[in-house]
Order: sequence, then C-alpha cells, then structure tokens
Amino acid sequence: MKSTPLDRTRVYYQPGSIIEAGNIASLLGLDPDNDVYKMPTDLSAFDGVEEAHILIALGIDTASAE
Repeated sequence: MKSTPLDRTRVYYQPGSIIEAGNIASLLGLDPDNDVYKMPTDLSAFDGVEEAHILIALGIDTASAE
C-alpha cells in the first residue's frame, strides 16, 4: 500500500502530553504552534503504533534533509 508523504514533519500528542510534544517540536527545530497536533483517532496510517503518548511523523521537509 502506498501512502501520501506529509508536507511537513508533525508531532502528535495524546491528552496530557501537549507540553512534552511542544518541547520535542522545539528540539527538532519545528514550530510548536504550527507543527503540534492532537493524536488522530485512526492510527492505521502509522503501522505498528498502538498506544503512543507522542508520535513524530516525518514529513518531506525532514526526511529529505541532509
């Protein structure tokens, strides 16, 4: 199954983990105000992820960086 690449790297969080997600985004050089999102309810796009508190989904901005 082929998936569509993300345009930007995103940090997803479960309730109660927003501060940690923002800190991780900052450490990765991301914008904590625009690159941090609530965890999607459907995680089928993320194979092997079941109960993560924080999920980092690499986008083409980070995945192609040298």
